[in-house]
Amino acid sequence: MYIVKPEALKGKVDVVILDCRFDMDDPQKGRKLYQMCHIEGAQYVDLDEDLVGEISEHGGRHPLRDLAEIRRTLEALGVDDKKEVYIYDSGEMPMAAVLWYVLQLVGKNAYVVEGGFDALMQAGFALSDCAQAPLAGELKAPDRLALRADVNDALRSIEDDCVALVDARGPNRYLGLEEPKDKIAGHIPGALNIFWQDLLTADGRLKGEAELLSIFAPLDAYDEVIFQCGSGITGAVNLLVYAHLGKSARLYSGSYSDYISYRGNKIIVKGGKELVL
Repeated sequence: MYIVKPEALKGKVDVVILDCRFDMDDPQKGRKLYQMCHIEGAQYVDLDEDLVGEISEHGGRHPLRDLAEIRRTLEALGVDDKKEVYIYDSGEMPMAAVLWYVLQLVGKNAYVVEGGFDALMQAGFALSDCAQAPLAGELKAPDRLALRADVNDALRSIEDDCVALVDARGPNRYLGLEEPKDKIAGHIPGALNIFWQDLLTADGRLKGEAELLSIFAPLDAYDEVIFQCGSGITGAVNLLVYAHLGKSARLYSGSYSDYISYRGNKIIVKGGKELVL
C-alpha cells in the first residue's frame, strides 16, 4: 500500500517528508509555495531542477536525469535506506507519483499522502516557512531498472498480444482529437486508454478499491503491463495506483513524446487512421 491518509504520519518522528508541489505552467510556483509555507521538516524537490534532465532529440519532454545524480540529490535531502519517506504535492497526485516512481527506481519505497499539502494542513500538521538543513542520508539499495520501459518496449507491445501498453492521457488526446503539448495528435498503435483522472473522485481523492480494480480489470488478461502518457507524468499516477493495489507494471517515462521522435514509428491519428512518422 503506497497511498496513505495524512493520519499515517501522526506520531512519526525520524522520517523524511518531501514536498514536490509543482506547476508545469509556472515552474517557480511550487518552490515559492514551499518557501511561503510547508509542512514542518519537509524538504523541497523540484521536478525540473532535481528530476528532469536535458531535453534532446529523443527521451521525451521530461527525460529523467541520470539515476546516480538523482540518488545523490535525494541523499542530500536526507533520504536514507533506514527512514520512511512520505511525499506530498498540491493534492492532484501527478507530481507525487513521479517522485514516488523515481524513488522506486533508486531502490527506495515511499508513501504518497492522499490530498497533499491541504490534507496535511487540515489534519493539523505543523507548518513552517523555514527550510531545515537535513542530515544527509545514504541509499545503498540497487536501482530497480526493471520498472523502466522504453521505445523498444512500446514497439514490442504492438506485436505482442501478451503486453498491454496503457495510455493515461485524456480520451481526446488519445483519439487524436486534440494535442496541446506534442507536435502531432494520436496514440501508439494497440495502446489501451485508462485516463488517470478516472482513478480519482470529483474532489481528487482516490476511488475505492473495488472501483479501481474494475477500472483496471481489462489488464488482467495480459502478462505484462506498461503505462505511458505524454511525457511520463500522469502515467506515473496509473503506475502508482496499480502498485497500490498490489499489481506489477512498468512506466515508459519517455512516453508518447519520446515515441513520436523516431522516424518510421507508426501512430493512430484522428478517425483511427494509421500514420507513419
